[in-house]
Amino acid sequence: MDNKRVIKGIKERDDGTFEYLYTTYYKLLKHIIYNKVNNDNIAEDLVQDTFLKIYEKIELCDDSKNFKYWIIQIAKNLTFDYLEKSNKQKVIYNESIVNSHLKENEDKTIDTNKVDNIIKSVVTEEEYNIFILHFYHDMKFKEIAQEYNTTTSTITSKYSRALKKLRKLNIRKEDFYE
Repeated sequence: MDNKRVIKGIKERDDGTFEYLYTTYYKLLKHIIYNKVNNDNIAEDLVQDTFLKIYEKIELCDDSKNFKYWIIQIAKNLTFDYLEKSNKQKVIYNESIVNSHLKENEDKTIDTNKVDNIIKSVVTEEEYNIFILHFYHDMKFKEIAQEYNTTTSTITSKYSRALKKLRKLNIRKEDFYE
């Protein structure tokens, strides 16, 4: 479903469209939020708050802009508001992110222990997060750059560096599946 149809469906309060939105973006939002709050219950609450805010503010969404980025911005703003109110510091990385928030392949199940052990042994924390956002959540480099408030070339470079490190170990996509 394209973004214009999703936006229109949500504006019309279509339950099917909202369900599509939820299933499409839930894992991505949970990963982004959990990465900042380091608490599964809080992340879950903030994801739910994000979907409520999307529903409430959909009239403000410009369908000519990047819809995924608009949703991510809502999640980030709610998360930063929460962190500000609770005086908690931003957590950049947590080892359990992969275990609970990876996208599953339709035919195969990702062995998250393998992912954790392989990736974490060779890449930096930032490279790891960029790799997860691109590889598992299908985010474009431009979207990840917006998330990190940096340039697309910086993100591409860090992703390439991570891939080179993984290739030195002869690691392939298939190695991540059971």
